[in-house]
Amino acid sequence: MIQAMNPLFTPIYNTVISAIAGGVVAWLVAKIKSMKQHKVDEETELKNDMAVMKQGMQIMLRGQLYKWHDYLRDKPHITVEEFREVDEIHTVYKSLGGNHTGDELYAELKQKGKVMKR
Repeated sequence: MIQAMNPLFTPIYNTVISAIAGGVVAWLVAKIKSMKQHKVDEETELKNDMAVMKQGMQIMLRGQLYKWHDYLRDKPHITVEEFREVDEIHTVYKSLGGNHTGDELYAELKQKGKVMKR
C-alpha cells in the first residue's frame, strides 16, 4: 500500500508518522519522569510524616515522664508496678531518640531506691 502511494505523499506521510512517534515517546518519557517524581514526593512526605509522629510520641512520653516524676518524687516509697511503668516509658522514649531530660528524671527516680512490693 505504501509503495502505491503518490511520491508527494510519502515525505508528508513519513513526517507525520515521525511526529506522532516522537510525540508518543516524549509523552511516555514525561509520564515516567512524572511517576518517578510522584514516588519521590510520596516517600519524602512519608518520611516527614514519620518524623512528625516520632517527635509527637517523644513529646507525649516526655510529658508522661514528668508527670510520673512529679507524682513519685515525694512519695516515701515507689511500688514495683509504678517503677515498671516509668521504666517502660523511659525505654521507649530513649529508643525514639529522647534527650537527656528523660534520662535525668528516670535516674532521679531510680536513685531513690525506694521501690517496694505491694
